[in-house]
Amino acid sequence: MLSIARNEGLGRLRKAGSRREDSLDAETDEQTGDYTPAILTSWREVPSAALEQKELGAMLRQAIDGLPEIYRNVVLLRDIEEMDVRETAAALGVSEGAVKVRLHRARALLQRSLAPRLKGLRRNARGFLVGA
Repeated sequence: MLSIARNEGLGRLRKAGSRREDSLDAETDEQTGDYTPAILTSWREVPSAALEQKELGAMLRQAIDGLPEIYRNVVLLRDIEEMDVRETAAALGVSEGAVKVRLHRARALLQRSLAPRLKGLRRNARGFLVGA
């Protein structure tokens, strides 16, 4: 599940990075009068998307809380706190190999826990998750 969320986030960042945006602070070419406005984004949060994110976050937190402590700690440090393997190993007092194995096992447990709950959800035409 975490790798799915990570890949989804990276995909959205890639899409956002491909949009052309102009700096508001950049000086315009006064002589030609040529100006291309920056792409404006709605600052309002879409209520259904906010609710979806809240529900998915709650599901994920519940699944992480249900992990055995050795796996939960690795997931929290690596995926939530975004520590690298070396930092995580030092914080937990284990080898880097143990961190990698525990993280792999933790993600597998999370996937088994979350898959049945997420299986009934599908994306609608606007990209929001809805019950099947």
